[in-house]
Amino acid sequence: MNSSVRILTKIVLLVGVILFLIWSNNSIVITEHNYKSNKIPSSFNGIKILQVSDLHNKSFGKNQEKIMKIIENISPDIILITGDLIDRRKYDLDSAENFIKKTVEIAPTYYSSGNHEAWSGK
Repeated sequence: MNSSVRILTKIVLLVGVILFLIWSNNSIVITEHNYKSNKIPSSFNGIKILQVSDLHNKSFGKNQEKIMKIIENISPDIILITGDLIDRRKYDLDSAENFIKKTVEIAPTYYSSGNHEAWSGK
């Protein structure tokens, strides 16, 4: 393999990795799990819990329309926000607070902070 082919291959791989990282850092990933256990009370049958984490102040449309529409369509009974709504380098508390206010309108919402909230020093 000559050097120009190797260089071209490396460039194509690098561009591919960069595009993948951009896509993965700006996409919404939804994973559904169904749990069954004798340890879970029967009163929890059919309860839908939505967990949201690691938004890092990302914008998903004006006023987070894209992610809010997805959350509304899932129609959860409970929403758990498990940290990193903000990014310590791009601190925007207003955006995070507005997101939480909107989730509360959909379902009872519970929040725990993540490492980026702790690292922000605020």
